[in-house]
Amino acid sequence: MQRIIIKSSEEKIASPAFDSTLTATIVIHTGGITCTGCENIIKGGIQTLPGIAKVSASYNDSMITVTFDSVQTSVSAIDPVIMAKGYQVLTPF
Repeated sequence: MQRIIIKSSEEKIASPAFDSTLTATIVIHTGGITCTGCENIIKGGIQTLPGIAKVSASYNDSMITVTFDSVQTSVSAIDPVIMAKGYQVLTPF
């Protein structure tokens, strides 16, 4: 599956979990998100992965935006977490 990478830059993330890293922000189109509770379930699951700096989810837009350290985690590690929580990964847009 393709991902939309909206930002990729070499920068430090202001967090003790990160050293000098390559960060990326991706947008994932999802299905099954119907409320803020769903958003919180997805965010909580993704935040357990190593290298996650920021996660936002929108049930109105059916999108998840993830900023992560691409040295510590990969895009392919995020999909299984979303699916394990009972939601669909519909990327690309």
